[in-house]
This record gives sequence, structure tokens and C-alpha cells, in this order.
Amino acid sequence: MINWADRQGLEQALNICRECNIDLEEVRAWAASEGNQKKFKEFQIRLTED
Repeated sequence: MINWADRQGLEQALNICRECNIDLEEVRAWAASEGNQKKFKEFQIRLTED
């Protein structure tokens, strides 16, 4: 799980998503259920930066 306030955890989650076949729709749905739609959008943007 992503701890939205933990930048090191965010970087690790980004690396995992770049290396593995992760269903981003599931991550998006989970983020929405946690009330973190804006932070998921940031995650999605960061994921496509590199």
C-alpha cells in the first residue's frame, strides 16, 4: 500500500509500477475509496514522467 505522505514509499511504489504489471485501475479505485483521488493523480503523473 502507498503511504501518501511518505515520499520514499512513493518512489518505491513508482519503481514497482514501472517494473511490474500493476493494474492502475485497481490502485485508482483504492485511492478513491480512501479519499485520495488528487494524490493518485499526482502518482499517475509521476509514473509517466520518465
